[in-house]
Amino acid sequence: MIGGLMKMTSRLTIATAFAAFATTGAMAADLGGNCCADLEERVAELEATTARKGNRMQSLTIYGQVAKGIVIHDDADVTASNRATIRDMNGRSGTRFGFKGNAKINSDLSAGFLIEIGVDNSQPIHGASSSRFSQVIITSKRMGTVKIGQGSQATDGITEIKLGGALSGLFSGGESVDASPTAATAHNNSFDGGRQTGVTYSSPEMAGFVFYSGWYNGTNQNTVNNATTYQAALRFANEFNGVRIAAGVGYSRTEQLTGLNADQEIFSGSASIMHVASGLFLNGAYGDVQNGITGRFGAAGGSTNDYDGWGISGGIARKWLPLGKTSIEIRYTDFESATQNVNPHSYGVGISQNIDAAAMDVYLLWENYDTDIVGTEDVNVVSVGTRVRF
Repeated sequence: MIGGLMKMTSRLTIATAFAAFATTGAMAADLGGNCCADLEERVAELEATTARKGNRMQSLTIYGQVAKGIVIHDDADVTASNRATIRDMNGRSGTRFGFKGNAKINSDLSAGFLIEIGVDNSQPIHGASSSRFSQVIITSKRMGTVKIGQGSQATDGITEIKLGGALSGLFSGGESVDASPTAATAHNNSFDGGRQTGVTYSSPEMAGFVFYSGWYNGTNQNTVNNATTYQAALRFANEFNGVRIAAGVGYSRTEQLTGLNADQEIFSGSASIMHVASGLFLNGAYGDVQNGITGRFGAAGGSTNDYDGWGISGGIARKWLPLGKTSIEIRYTDFESATQNVNPHSYGVGISQNIDAAAMDVYLLWENYDTDIVGTEDVNVVSVGTRVRF
């Protein structure tokens, strides 16, 4: 009898608990209908204004920078009212934003993508944008990396290797070339690769060395329409006893599909050394361009469209202020053009200040350009600006 009473009590307890649970659940459901509508609306609004990953496999990173500079020059070929302009510094390091992702396939392989857009509001009316990168990237830790699509060629930046400095690359010219036609004439010599559609391979790093090669089809600043370009480059970076060294050398051959006389070969490279403790650095670059089938690496003779150039810069980069590192640099570049039989050159000095807490830098530059053309005066260019990265 006692056992039967206990069983009955247990059944009543379970029934009571079930009824209480059902009642509580009904109340909760009712409360949810009344109180969560506003919450759901807020979540929907947040989702509509937040960048999200497309799926759970690929990581997603959004990055970029906003760069603005004021350029003042005394170029007589430009009307006085246009000798002071606001630039997006697309010759130095312009405004841009990008998206990159990566997913691990296994312990060795990974696959990802890179999309980057450049923005230049220096252009008339509404400005201009350009696709800088649009690539699929496949990486093997053992075999290296393959990049397919629009992106940097194997020799892109090969003459701009610098461990320190306030100025742009020795051959890039920066925003001065963008703003002044005379400066562009004196510095319109490119030895680097650019960004072009094709396939680029880079090897794994070995003792500081990385090998690059690539095949490209289309047009960039060093090629002509309907051209195919083959490139190879070797880069090195390491540190020995407090001294950092970085260097690179590259070769590029462009074959014009509609005429052999437009073939082009470029040999170029740069090197940089820095004493870490003192911050003293020295940079150097050289480039040689041969146009025509009888170029530097072909048969005897040469093309009248050939040119070469060299540049050197030096300075110091140290953290004198709590804000961040300060860089001071002076430079000189020299070109020789067989086409015009002239020897244009330039020199300049610059200072830049990093502001670490804001991922920002500010700079002040002065540069002088001489075209070596009779009747053309030197041009002085002063640039002041800033860049904020995100």
